[in-house]
Amino acid sequence: MRELRWTGEQATAILETGDALLAASAGTGKTTTVIGKVLWRLGHSPGARRDTGEELPAHPDP
Repeated sequence: MRELRWTGEQATAILETGDALLAASAGTGKTTTVIGKVLWRLGHSPGARRDTGEELPAHPDP
């Protein structure tokens, strides 16, 4: 699997512990962001931020 790089907005949506609404145009990465959220909830690191290269942390309680 290729390494995933997230925009700041995608990283915020992935790390949100409550409900999140993803509203954007076609082809902007909504489905990929949901996959990142699932990986995170399962306890896997979903990848890194595109702007800083910083790895997103795994969920603390998967």
